[in-house]
Amino acid sequence: MDVEVEEERAGMSWLIAFLHGFPHVRFSFESVAAVFQPEDGKYREALIFWAAATLLLAALLLIVIIAVWVARCCSRSDQNVKSIRKVRNLSTLLFVVSIFCFISLGLCLFGNEHMNRGVSSAVDSVDDADRNIRLAEVQRQNLNLTNRNITAHLESLATLVKNSSATINETLFNETVVLFKNLSLSVDAVNSSLGQIAAVLTDLKFLRSANDWVERIEFERWVICASLLSIMIVVLFAGAVAFCRRNKKGTVVFSAFGVVIFLVSWMLLALMLALSLGLADYCAAPDPFLERHMSDSSRQTISFYRDCNVTGSHDNVPPAIAVGNVSNFLSQMQTTETSLEAVLQKIFNESAEMKNAVSLLAGDLSLSLKSVGALESTVSCYSFRDDMTRIHNGLCSEGIMGAFILLVSLLLIGVFLFILLLIVCRAWQLFTIRPTDYIEVDEDDPFFPRAHDTSTIPVDIYGTHVYNPRTRFANSIESDTENGRAGGDHETANTTTPLWQRSAPPPAYESVRSRNGFN
Repeated sequence: MDVEVEEERAGMSWLIAFLHGFPHVRFSFESVAAVFQPEDGKYREALIFWAAATLLLAALLLIVIIAVWVARCCSRSDQNVKSIRKVRNLSTLLFVVSIFCFISLGLCLFGNEHMNRGVSSAVDSVDDADRNIRLAEVQRQNLNLTNRNITAHLESLATLVKNSSATINETLFNETVVLFKNLSLSVDAVNSSLGQIAAVLTDLKFLRSANDWVERIEFERWVICASLLSIMIVVLFAGAVAFCRRNKKGTVVFSAFGVVIFLVSWMLLALMLALSLGLADYCAAPDPFLERHMSDSSRQTISFYRDCNVTGSHDNVPPAIAVGNVSNFLSQMQTTETSLEAVLQKIFNESAEMKNAVSLLAGDLSLSLKSVGALESTVSCYSFRDDMTRIHNGLCSEGIMGAFILLVSLLLIGVFLFILLLIVCRAWQLFTIRPTDYIEVDEDDPFFPRAHDTSTIPVDIYGTHVYNPRTRFANSIESDTENGRAGGDHETANTTTPLWQRSAPPPAYESVRSRNGFN
């Protein structure tokens, strides 16, 4: 076994032992063996127990949050007296806690991707191993078919010798019978070995069904975690913006959605805790699970591929896959066939019928040797070693590490959200509502509607004490009118007097002064 693989497994052993050491109890507090057996209802109940305990803790924290909020709503405070320092400190504190929440969410996304990559690597390796198993199965079937042809050609040769037994020397005939018997025994031995190989390859197909099950669960887990974590990031971002702007309305809205993401974070923690405990149980002791679904020879084959040393020779195959025995039997059959061919040449004097039958048998043996060589290469150590290593490392190294990071991050985000929701209720009274009632360009001003004519606007809408230009102009006209009525003829004379001989009118301020009695 490689030194790097040993170090990596030793580095993950403490983490697997920590998760595997969680007590496995049912809701009735009955102890359950910490052995990975998902088909057992008691074991599933033990995993659900920890998920339920996590949700119960979340419910207690939620009750605390609601109690603090009710107490804050029932408390009375002077809304007109607000310390700027308190508002600034509260906004800063909320923003800092939000930053810690963002960091925890980032770690959650990292752990989620790390676990997904590890499990995906294991799934891809199982697919590669399954393709090699299918190729080995095809080669075994071809070898089995060739062995059947050998049996048929041996029977045709035996019939030919039996029909000519009357003319054959008894010594040669007895020698021929012995050679036929040896060939038949070798064919039976090859069939028996091929049957053992078929049984092992069939058990290894269990990896395919387990792989489909793991791939489906991992895909759904990754989608759920990624989607919910993304929604939590959006809600926290909106809350951080409201905290920075010290917006009361935004803070209240965040409080409502904050409770939702608080519950979501603890639900994800409960789900991941159950899955992580199950994965740790499998990595700590995978053999009991494999014993229930695979034979001893298949488990020995997997152990061989996981621990074997890669060499360039084709004979480095598991003992349960007796390809070497098949190769030895075929070599013996080839030697026996050569001796039988020499005896038959003596008996039949190289007849065409005999040559045809012997050539067919020799061709079958040659094809069988090629097929067994290909099968030996397919099931050798270097064909499965890397796949089995990646399967174990993907599940029990990268997968466990990603699950642990995700667990710790979800626990942190749950705690930080709890703190944030306890503090945010103080902002309901300290923060102010931002104005949002703006008048659009096309809307009418309630104090100056466009539907009214400007001539109907009172002259003194702004008040005479302001002395705006319109008031001064109106006062000037009134003063001149009164003066004209008082003078009488003076106005008439002015209308007939040329412009360059008219006297200048008094200033407007003098008319106002005379009107108000300041003369």
